[in-house]
Amino acid sequence: MGTSIQPETKDLQFRFSFFRNLWIKDSSAITLHDLYSQVTGPLWKPQTECYRKLKVRPDRENEAKMVKDSMPVVIAEGICRPNHSHAAINLIRMSLLAMYDPTIPANVLLPSKSCSGNFLM
Repeated sequence: MGTSIQPETKDLQFRFSFFRNLWIKDSSAITLHDLYSQVTGPLWKPQTECYRKLKVRPDRENEAKMVKDSMPVVIAEGICRPNHSHAAINLIRMSLLAMYDPTIPANVLLPSKSCSGNFLM
């Protein structure tokens, strides 16, 4: 019997653009492992808890939106152009994860025949 060839873990590293908040245009590339470590670790916990407490109170909606907008933004579709916003038009490299986004123009990605949006593959 032959041995099966397993892909190297480093070859499976999906990369995403990471923005410090909604208004910053300077981004960095992070891996799926980095994202998982940040989400499950203590880094975003205080902001997330603050947002959740504010969001449930109708009289604090504006404050909740400000907290949410100041939180980090991850573009799971892939990597954006350096020093550009996180808009779909600024994607330069896909993460290779299957995604669906009805707001991305058909000329940017593969058109879907079964629905009005586009699939990223």
